[in-house]
Amino acid sequence: MDASESDSDTPAQQPRKVAFQAQPALSAFSIGAVEPEKVIELPSLASAPDEMYMRGGGGGARHKRKPSNGTGSRVTTINVGEAEGNENEDEQHWTEIGQVPAINPTPMTTRSQRRRNRMAANQQLRKLHSEHRQNHINQRIDELGDQVRNQLQNMKFHRPYFTYTTAFIQILVMISALLPITGGGHAHWGVSPKSTNHKITSFDSSTVTEKTTEASNMWFGPTTRGLLHWGVKYTPCMRHEDWIDDVLDSTKEIESSFGCCQTEEGRCAMMNGTDCYDETWTFHSEMKCDRIDVCDEIVLRPCCFGLDGQCAVVAEDYCNALDGMWHDKKQLCSEVNCMEGLCGLGGFHGKDPDQWWRLITPIFMHIGVIHLVFNLVFQLRVCAEIEETAGLWRTAAMYMISGIGGNVIASIFSPRSVSAGSSGALYGMIGVMTVDLFQTWQLLENKTFQLFRLIGMLVLVLGIGTLPWIDNWAHLGGFLVGVLCGIALLPFISFGKWDQRFKLLFRLIAVVALATAATVGIALFYKAPDPGFCSWCHYVDCVPYTSSLCKGASRD
Repeated sequence: MDASESDSDTPAQQPRKVAFQAQPALSAFSIGAVEPEKVIELPSLASAPDEMYMRGGGGGARHKRKPSNGTGSRVTTINVGEAEGNENEDEQHWTEIGQVPAINPTPMTTRSQRRRNRMAANQQLRKLHSEHRQNHINQRIDELGDQVRNQLQNMKFHRPYFTYTTAFIQILVMISALLPITGGGHAHWGVSPKSTNHKITSFDSSTVTEKTTEASNMWFGPTTRGLLHWGVKYTPCMRHEDWIDDVLDSTKEIESSFGCCQTEEGRCAMMNGTDCYDETWTFHSEMKCDRIDVCDEIVLRPCCFGLDGQCAVVAEDYCNALDGMWHDKKQLCSEVNCMEGLCGLGGFHGKDPDQWWRLITPIFMHIGVIHLVFNLVFQLRVCAEIEETAGLWRTAAMYMISGIGGNVIASIFSPRSVSAGSSGALYGMIGVMTVDLFQTWQLLENKTFQLFRLIGMLVLVLGIGTLPWIDNWAHLGGFLVGVLCGIALLPFISFGKWDQRFKLLFRLIAVVALATAATVGIALFYKAPDPGFCSWCHYVDCVPYTSSLCKGASRD
C-alpha cells in the first residue's frame, strides 16, 4: 500500500490523514482495476505509551512502540519469527509497517489465548506481505505509465459461477456412481487385486469352488464396470476396433462345433462333444438346446466379463462371481455383443460403437472420492482465480476445450486405458496460467519464484498421473491445448503498441492452431485406430510400481 503522511507540522493531538490506493494483491490472476486515491484518518498516537509489547505464543510476533520522533508521529515495528520465551533482543529483526496504532495485548493465561494471539500475528504478517506486493505493482504501474493503469481500471471482476457449478456437478456424479440404487457400487479399496473363493453349481449339479480376482480401486471409488456405465473414457466404446472383430471371429470358429448336451435330469447347455463326456449324457450335434423337447432347463448361457469383451458359456452364479453380464435369452457367445453390454449407454448402431460423448463425460467424472478431492482443491483455487479475470464464458470455453483435447490425445496414444477426471481440463488451466505468467511478466514480483512454482505444479500432477486410472496423456494434451486457449481467449495487458500487435498476432495463430489440432486429432482418432503403433505409451499412463498396480486400469 502506498502511504504518505500529511503535513509534518500537524499537531500530535490531531488526526493524521493517510492517502492510499486500494488494489488487490499481486498475482497472475489478481491484477484488478485501480481505484482513485482515497484518504482515511488514523487516530493520534501521541497519547499511547512510549513502549508497548504484544507477544504470541509459539513462534508468534512482538509489536513494539518506539518513542516519538519529535514531530508527533510514531513508528510501529514488528519482530518476525521470535519463538515463545526468547528474550534475546540482539536477534530481533524489525520491519517497518507504517503508522498503525499499537495492539494492547490481553494476558496470556490459556492455550486458546496464545493461539488467538498467534493467529492475529500471522494475520498481520500476511497483511504486510500483501501490502509489500501491492507497493511493488503500484511502482511498476507508475513506471509503465497511464496506458497500463487505464487497462487495469477497465478490467472487470467476475464471480466464479462456472467453477462452483462444475464442482457441484462433479460431486453429484461421484455420489450417484457410488450408490447401488443407480447401478453403481464401490470397488474393493486397496492397491492389490482382491481374490475371492465362490461356491459354484456345475453343469452336473455338483458344487465346485472357483477363485475369482477383482480389481481394486485405490481412490475409493466405483468398480470398473460401474465406471464404464457412467461414461469414463474407454476407446473400444467409442469407435470400431479391429481386435474386437478378431475376437468375434475366433469365437464363431470355436462354437461352430458346439451342440446341445443333455443330462438325465433334463439340464441342457451348448458345448462341444469333448466336454459332454459323461456316459449318461446325450450330445445333440449341431443342434441348439431350445429345439430339443426333452430339455427342461438351459443352465449354461453366454456371460460377458472383463474389459476385452471376453465371453464364456457358464452358469449364472459363476457369471455373477466374475462380475459379468449373463444373457439369459441367448445360448452362444457369437449371438451377443459383449462390448455393447460392457459399455452401456447405447450408441451402438448395429455393430460398431459410436459413444463419442465419452470425450466429454470423463471431465465430470472421477475414479474415486480421493481423486475428486484432489481435483476440487486445485479447481476451486486456480480455476476460480482465472474465472475472476476471464469471466464465465471464456473460462468455460478454455476448461471444456482443454478437457476434450486432452481426452482426444489420450484416446490416440493410450486407447485401451480406462480413465476419468477433470485433470485434463485442470492441466489446461495450468497452461492458461503459464500464458498469463508471461503476459504479465513485467508486473510480477519474484518472477523466478513464480516460474518455478508453476514448474513444480506441473511435475507434481505428472507424478500423480503415473498411478492407475489417472490419464497422463490427458494431462499432457490438456496442457498443450490450454496454452493455445490461453493465448486465444485470455484477456491480456499490453505494454505498448508493438506488444499489443504481437499479442494479437499470437492470438490469431493460436486460433488457427486450435482449429488445425482439432481436425487432425479427430481424424487420427477415427482413421488410425491401431493400438499397437506405440508399444510404450501405456507406461506414461500407469507405471507398474508393483506387479499388480496397473491391472484393471490398462489393457495395452
